[in-house]
Amino acid sequence: MSCFRLVGGVLFGLWLCLGWAGAESALSHEALAHGGGLDRCGGHLNRKTGSYHRHRNRGGASCLSGRRSEARAIKAEKGAQKSKQEGVLEKVAGRVVRIVDGDTFWLARLKVRLWGVDSPELQQSCVAAEGEVWRCGEEARARLRSVVGAGEVRCVVRGRSYDRVVGRCFVGAEDVGGALVVGGLAVEDARYSGGEYGESEAKARVGRVGMWRGCFTEPRRWRARKRDCGE
Repeated sequence: MSCFRLVGGVLFGLWLCLGWAGAESALSHEALAHGGGLDRCGGHLNRKTGSYHRHRNRGGASCLSGRRSEARAIKAEKGAQKSKQEGVLEKVAGRVVRIVDGDTFWLARLKVRLWGVDSPELQQSCVAAEGEVWRCGEEARARLRSVVGAGEVRCVVRGRSYDRVVGRCFVGAEDVGGALVVGGLAVEDARYSGGEYGESEAKARVGRVGMWRGCFTEPRRWRARKRDCGE
């Protein structure tokens, strides 16, 4: 009888070992399946789902059953999601050191394109109601220079285009792009502005100021025509 008990005990021990080894293998396979090494508490972040979970109990009491690690991971995850949802944007500020044209300038070493507006190109001309041809592109640049002056310009970066950042910029409380639209020296670029400058453009059109006092080609169409002509 004792012999049978001994053999039974050995077999039961082997069964437990094999079961534990199988579980460890399955857990290791699961960890590899969705990537990410285990931390000192035996858990990690699932790279596919972004959630934290544990494969093994490690670290003893210092891990508090993994709750601290899990809480930190969840907090970081929620913080990242909140920033994304709120659209936290980069902000830059400084003095304008060079003005390229009516909607582009250098803020220190950073090239900035005004968001939501489009001014005539520097070489572009417009026609007044009486038939006079005037350099609206040069006047737009002069207007931008007078708006930014020598003070600090603050911009909220809304994106990037080629070698420039695209930003909505302010001098004090004045919206730089808005000032150009109000003066009829830029039009709203509704593809990006979401109608932010629609009312300002309507007022400029009714008041027949700037480009609206005669006829002009929209800046983006003027650029396209120049490209078509190979100029």
